Amino acid sequence: MTKDTKVGTFKGCDGRKFSMMNGVQIRIPAELMLGCPKSVECRVDKLLLPEGVALDPDTGDLSGVPKQTGDFELTIEAYNSVGSCSCTLQLSISNPDFPFGFRYRVHRPDSKFHPGHQYEIGECVQIVPESLPQCAPGYHGQFEFRIHPSLPDGLKLDPENGAIKGVAKENLRTTQFVVRALQHMGADCCAIVRIKVAVKVESVHLPIILKIQDGEEQHFEAGKSLFLKTELKGDGSVRGDNFCATYSSQPALPKGLAFDEDGNIWGIPHELQLIVEKIYVIRAVHVLSWESAANISLIIQEPIESLDCNDIIH
Repeated sequence: MTKDTKVGTFKGCDGRKFSMMNGVQIRIPAELMLGCPKSVECRVDKLLLPEGVALDPDTGDLSGVPKQTGDFELTIEAYNSVGSCSCTLQLSISNPDFPFGFRYRVHRPDSKFHPGHQYEIGECVQIVPESLPQCAPGYHGQFEFRIHPSLPDGLKLDPENGAIKGVAKENLRTTQFVVRALQHMGADCCAIVRIKVAVKVESVHLPIILKIQDGEEQHFEAGKSLFLKTELKGDGSVRGDNFCATYSSQPALPKGLAFDEDGNIWGIPHELQLIVEKIYVIRAVHVLSWESAANISLIIQEPIESLDCNDIIH
């Protein structure tokens, strides 16, 4: 084989034009589909890259925070010992006409859905924005911060800097709060923060113990299949880890979900709402009448394509 052999295809960006805003984080996946070997090195003319944007040499992805405006045409090449392939794309970077860059820290950046900020009753809460909003060109002045829905007793939002502080005083199931930053000139932007407050639960010794995969809170998308593994174990007084047991939920599982013969939860949730959240008590009853239970919070939501502040806060 010669060096001119095509080693793969750029599925994510070849021939496309991407519009983005100056000063706003971007990521453009190359989706490089390779033959054999699977490893390549990617390169681009750095002199043509917008300031603040970089190329990942292993994947061909572009990411960063643009620091200049304009139109840029880039050619990304991937090559290895077998051959090479390339793609051409265009970047159009302009200044935003609204405030931008406002966000709170996500505790699990590797997950599409994250559990948010979790506290126990009596614990001090301090949640500060990871990044404060930046003014768009032509706008100036301080921001005023508001939150919806209202925070639970003991927690307050600082209207000057968007920090949420206080002492958690009551149970709060994972709740999505929308913080709105407003300027006196009428411009605004929003950020989402999720908060949960719970009582610390002490462990209880039982002959059998029911455990649920990945903890007590689960995040899924409505309309997509899910499988949630449960595990029933003995403490030594019961032989073996596989038991003949029946499983139930109080309240009943969401429409579209059911238990299989091993107590695992599976199916396709049909409830199409932004967030559906309940605490379900999953109970396992052994043939010898031993019982164990575990709590789980099922959060089922659709992907949010866009967020309009005015539709949420009036």
